[in-house]
Amino acid sequence: MNCRGKCGLVKADEFLAPAVRNFYLSYCDSEKLAPLVREISWSNNVVIMEKCKDDLQREFYIQMTKRYGWTKRILTNFIEAQTYEKYLSNQTNFDMTLPEERKVQAKLAVKDEYTFDFAELSPEYSQHELEMQLVNNVRAFLIEMGGDFTFIGNQYHLVVGSRDIYIDLLLFHRRLRSLVAIELKIGEFEAEYAGKMQLYLTALDE
Repeated sequence: MNCRGKCGLVKADEFLAPAVRNFYLSYCDSEKLAPLVREISWSNNVVIMEKCKDDLQREFYIQMTKRYGWTKRILTNFIEAQTYEKYLSNQTNFDMTLPEERKVQAKLAVKDEYTFDFAELSPEYSQHELEMQLVNNVRAFLIEMGGDFTFIGNQYHLVVGSRDIYIDLLLFHRRLRSLVAIELKIGEFEAEYAGKMQLYLTALDE
């Protein structure tokens, strides 16, 4: 950005206040973060800019601030509590299965908990009822999942050897360029679920 005056052309970042100048330099070349910073307040942007030096960390706090309406004080508390670092340490096997350059992005793509308030479920809903509610409200479902997901289908059919298998929900994550298989279960986790999911993932890889 240039300004024309009596002294000729002067770069804008030469006369901006320090905080504004740092903000401009931090985000002017970031096609991804530049649009996001416009969606939260200036005071929150300054906190994130000064306390977060990594673009992925900044993206995390910008997205969370936008989504949950954090005030400057609340945002500062979350940063000082290392919420981003704790979020990355959620229960996944990404550390063992993904290359270094994709590990952090993958961890940011999933959450420990999801809230599907839009689903109109009966008091003792079944797995099938949950699936149908997610499919019938697919737009709200994808927004809750995080925004970078595309819906491919439900009960997605694959053939493994002589067996027919059906994935409850199959998504595609655009940024990671990866398929995401979702197996819906009601109740406590059981070890056999992991084996079933591994079968799905192997079939998708092939």
